[in-house]
Formats: sequence, C-alpha cells, structure tokens
Amino acid sequence: MKAQNITIDALTGAVELPSPLLALHDTTFTLRVAFREAGIFGPITDYTASSIRLGIKDPAELNATTSLIGSGTWTVEGSGATTRYVLEVEMDSTTLRTFLGTEDSKLVQAQIAWQITGDDNERKSQPFEILIINSVTLSEDGAPDTAADASWTWLKARLPAGTRIRQIINESAKTIEISGLIPDIQAVASDTALNNSADTTLLTFAVEANKQYRLDLSLAAYVQSGSRIRLWGIPPSGSTVRGRWRNLEAAGIAENVRPHVFGELTNNHVIDAQNASVSGNLAAPNQTFIINVGSTAGNVVIYGRSTSASGDSILSGSFGHLTQLSA
Repeated sequence: MKAQNITIDALTGAVELPSPLLALHDTTFTLRVAFREAGIFGPITDYTASSIRLGIKDPAELNATTSLIGSGTWTVEGSGATTRYVLEVEMDSTTLRTFLGTEDSKLVQAQIAWQITGDDNERKSQPFEILIINSVTLSEDGAPDTAADASWTWLKARLPAGTRIRQIINESAKTIEISGLIPDIQAVASDTALNNSADTTLLTFAVEANKQYRLDLSLAAYVQSGSRIRLWGIPPSGSTVRGRWRNLEAAGIAENVRPHVFGELTNNHVIDAQNASVSGNLAAPNQTFIINVGSTAGNVVIYGRSTSASGDSILSGSFGHLTQLSA
C-alpha cells in the first residue's frame, strides 16, 4: 500500500488527512508527516532528535499502556518547506491480531507525539483514525501438509467405536483421546495343574481406585474323579462385585457340577464339582462380573485349586479380559 500523508499544525495539534488513513494488516505501513507552523511548512522548531512516535489503540481501550504496534523506524526527508518525517512500521503484532480477530477491517485511534527541547512534556497531535484492513494471507503461511492431512483423515476413519468408548478429537492439535477400551487381556497356558496344597494364580488384572470394570472370563478344566475343583477371584480391599458363575457345562462328570450356592467371585467356593464320581471335563464359558473398585487400587486375581490329594485336576485353558466402564 502506498504511503499515507498527513499534516500537523505544530501549535494546535490539528491534523489534516484523508478520512481515515488506510493500513493493511501484516504489511509495512508508511506514514509521511508534514508540520506547519503559522501557515508555513518546515521542520519542527527545537525538535529533539528521534523523539517522534506514533501510537495506535483500540478505541474502547484508550487507557491501555501499550500501542497495538511496534515503534518502527523514523527518518527525516527533505529540508525547509519540503521536510517530512517518515515512519515505516510493521502493521502487525499479537495484540493487533487479537484486536482484529476475524473482522474484515477495524478502526483504531492514532496520535503522533514529539518532544521539544526544554519542554517537560511531549507535544501531541489531536487523535485521528486509521482503518486497518485485515489480511487473508499472513507472512508465516505455508503450503498444507497433504500427507499429514491424509494420515489424520485415515486415522479418524478407523477409530474404535462402541457404546462405552469415548473419543475426544482435537482438530487443531491433531490429538485423539480415547477411553473405555479394554485395558487388559490375558490367557492362561493350557495344562495348568491345580492341587490341594496351594492356590494357583491364573489371571491378574490391574485396576485403578474408584473405577468400575467389567470382567469377562471363560475357563475350562479336567476334573479328577473324587476331587473338587474350585475357581474364584479376589479384588482389591474395599471393592464390591456383582455377578455369579452360571451356565456351567460338564462332560463325563456324573454328578454335582454346579456353582456353589454362594458362588460370587469374591467367595472361595465359586465353581464346585463336588466329589465327581468319574473324571471328566468342566467348562465355564462367557462369565461376566461387574467390579466396583473402592479407594484402594490393586489387582483382581483369579485363583484355582483342586481339593483331592489323589491327583491333580488340570486347568486346560483360561481366558479373560477387563473393560473399564467408568472414566
């Protein structure tokens, strides 16, 4: 944009200018200032070198202590009646961008100040307006990263979904926060011996305090004739558990295969093949429990044990996964 010209009466501070001056955001603004005293153009009498300055402010915040732009560079051109004080300043700053926002253009209040040798205070022009036109292009603009944009689109299209899964997508920062996923999936190797001398740890799931989880389990075992097999779980202290073992499947075991009457996960008598008369297979597929963890974090541990000294029962397989239900 071409240089803008104004004339200031050095005695009254009156300003002559096109109404208003024009400036384009994020470009160099050039202002040529002529001074006139008693009708005669010329340099400022007793002017203190390099003391001239331009300030611009939001009309609604004239008491602000900082200008919307920097100080720029002043030079003096010509001599005598052709003397002009010329400012070149970048019409840009973080404060100015905030002021302009998404508006096409906005008016600011402006004022020229200068110092006379021997005066205690600055002399100033009367306020005048500058219309700043917002820029579409900015000096830091770059070409879009098409590869990154394509990757971001591809990733968003393949996010996990579900009634319990929550997604928080930040488009500007290109971040995705996902909660409600299954945090832990475990399986026990086949042929784990269960005996009556000690509890056998089968599965261990870490849980956080004050959270709710769903535990899904599937277990299969070979029960020795005359033995009882027990499978149970212990959550952290202060936790509560909802759910019972159910829909057990038996093959070859003649009698008394059922969940114990107090067959909740926290009870030590969970699955009880009561003194099976012949050896056979016992399965507990698709078991579901809801665990409300109290103020103590820790582990949910699934144990197994066989109650016969005549021979070990064999846990032939175990699978479980833990889903966090609450954030």
